[in-house]
Amino acid sequence: MAQASAPRITQRPGETEMRDMARRFADLLRRAGDGTARVPGMRWTVGEVGAHVVQSAIHAREVLDGTRSAYADTGFDAAVDERLLAAQPERDPGRLADMVETEYDALAETLAGRIEEVLGVISDLTPSSLRAILALDFMLHGTQIAEAVGQPYQVPPQQMRDAAALVLPTLVDARAAAGLTATFSLRFRGATPLLYGWDGGAFWVEDGGRRPVDCRMSADCRAFLLQGIGLYPVWKMALTGKMVSYGRRPWLSFRLPALLPAVPHGGVARN
Repeated sequence: MAQASAPRITQRPGETEMRDMARRFADLLRRAGDGTARVPGMRWTVGEVGAHVVQSAIHAREVLDGTRSAYADTGFDAAVDERLLAAQPERDPGRLADMVETEYDALAETLAGRIEEVLGVISDLTPSSLRAILALDFMLHGTQIAEAVGQPYQVPPQQMRDAAALVLPTLVDARAAAGLTATFSLRFRGATPLLYGWDGGAFWVEDGGRRPVDCRMSADCRAFLLQGIGLYPVWKMALTGKMVSYGRRPWLSFRLPALLPAVPHGGVARN
C-alpha cells in the first residue's frame, strides 16, 4: 500500500522572518534583567520597548477582527505608538517574552488565511508586508535592547534583506520621486543584493533581477535599521563607513532620506 504524501506547506511571504525574529526577541527579553534600563536613542526603557512590540501584535489582531485601527487617519505616527504603549501595562521582560511568543503565534495564524490585500492595520500594509515590517521591528528593537543590557543579538542579514523587499514599497514618498528614473542595489553585509528603483517616478523592486545599476550600496544592518526611524542619518552612515556607495551615480544615496523617509516612531529621543 502506497504511503500518503506529506501535506505541502505553503510559504507565506514574510512569515518565516516574523516567526523566527519573534523567537529570537523573546529569548533576548528573558536575558534582559528587570526591564528598567534605558534603550539607546529612546526615551523608552527595555520594558517599554518590549511592551510596544507586544502591543503591535495585539493591535494588529484587533484590527483584523474588525476594530478600527488607531493609525487609520495618520499612517505611521509616533503619538499613536505612545497611546498604544500606555494601553499595555506589562513591563516585566520575562512575562513580555511569553506574551511575544503567544501573541505573534496567534497573529501568524490569523494572517494565514488572508488574501494579499490592504489590511487597514497601518498605512498600506498587506499580509506579507505586515509580517515583514513586524520582523524588522524585532530586528531594530532587538539590537537596541541588546546594547542596553549588554547581551548578544544577531540580525540575520538575509532575513533582513527579504523583509526589506516586502516593506520598501509601502515607504515611498511619491512626490519626492516624481519623474525619477534610477536603479539602486542595496546589500546588507552578509546577504545577497536587493535591486530596486524608480522608472519615471514609479517604484519597483526585484528579487534577483538584472538591470544596469546607478548606485550600489553596502550597508551595516544595525545602522540601516536605526536610520529607518531617524536615529542614524544617511550622511552619518557614510562618514562612519556604515554605508558605502559607489557605481555610476553614487550621490543618489543621499536622496534616499527623501525618497524613503524615516518612519515616525514612538519613544525616539530628540536632542
